[in-house]
Formats: sequence, C-alpha cells, structure tokens
Amino acid sequence: MTGEPSTSRSAGDMPREATSPTVAVTMDPSLYRDVLSAAQSDGVSVPAWLTEAARRTVAIRRGLEAVAEWESLAGPLTEAEMDAARERRRERLARLRDA
Repeated sequence: MTGEPSTSRSAGDMPREATSPTVAVTMDPSLYRDVLSAAQSDGVSVPAWLTEAARRTVAIRRGLEAVAEWESLAGPLTEAEMDAARERRRERLARLRDA
C-alpha cells in the first residue's frame, strides 16, 4: 500500500482524498469475475465498487459493535425493538428506491 497523492475521481464522481492509498488485492478468479460483473452492472470501476463494498462492510461492522455495546449496557434487544428496527429499515429502503 502506498500513500501517493491523488486528485482523481472514481466512478460516480466521488472525490478521493489527496492521499488515497493504492492497494493491490489478490482474489480468486471466480470472485474477481463476480466483482467485475457487479461493477459493470453498477456502472462503476472495479476500484470504486471495491471501495463501496469496503465502506458498507465497515459500516455494518460498526453497527454490530454499537449494538453489542448497547446490549452490554441495557441487555439484549427485545423482539419488539428488532421488529421496529426492521420496519424502519424497510421504510428507508423504500424511500431510497423511490428517490
């Protein structure tokens, strides 16, 4: 990984930080074909697709860590709380689809 400055923009015109590192990734050929297909379907480059996948994974991990912290303080989430969270997620996804 290098920290060479970059002012380029990835697909979707998302600005990259000036010191975005360059990362070489080795993966199974069949996984690469799936990633390439997904990136093409989304209309973005493979690096942009991998960056967004990493962002989503980190966000999920942080969310799970936050839930674990909450549960360590307040006890496990109830089924009613989980149902309410699922409903909020469905509503948010519907709004995103309609946008």
